Amino acid sequence: MPAHDSPTPPAIWAANLVGALAVSLRADPGLPLHGLPLDVLPPPAEKRFTIGERNVLLFDGMSTHTVADDGTVTTETIITTYQRNAAGVADDSQLYVERMFVVMAVIRDLRAFVTTTFGRMKLADDGTGARPGSRIVTPSIIRDALLGRYRFLERQGLVQDYEAFAAALDVQRNASNRCRVDGLIPIVPIDQLRQFAAVVQPRNSSQGT
Repeated sequence: MPAHDSPTPPAIWAANLVGALAVSLRADPGLPLHGLPLDVLPPPAEKRFTIGERNVLLFDGMSTHTVADDGTVTTETIITTYQRNAAGVADDSQLYVERMFVVMAVIRDLRAFVTTTFGRMKLADDGTGARPGSRIVTPSIIRDALLGRYRFLERQGLVQDYEAFAAALDVQRNASNRCRVDGLIPIVPIDQLRQFAAVVQPRNSSQGT
């Protein structure tokens, strides 16, 4: 996050920025990171970036801030430096910091859920008959459990689009390792409200004058 000629040293800017982001991300990784106050001094008025300049910074992989009338510096848009995929094509899938932390939180949750729920279980093919309580699990049982956990994560505000997730979720035994289950888990992370666009149409009242 560049700041031109601020009286506060860059290291203090970095510490304040990371500290403010960490508090928000730990509380809820899906919440937008804009609007967080920083305990730093703003650049002089004539050195502050305009909205056009801030937009240029974002396209160059740099995060932005704004300065309120009272001099309070607040975060605006926080991004990563990721801009292109391995093929050199423009790619915004890993652009926003919030998305990366949401994905991380969901992966950690699902990993803990699976290892806790299905620890010390026997593995069988789908359709295998087993008495209740025999501690046997099948790929279909794991899949159904993942669907339920996704609903839980949806209620927590971390993921969305359950129907698309359910349609694409694939859980099956590995073809060469019979003690392993493979899964394709197509999570859809929650988004952040960043802009509101509207067309304002002033109209005459329906009352006659």
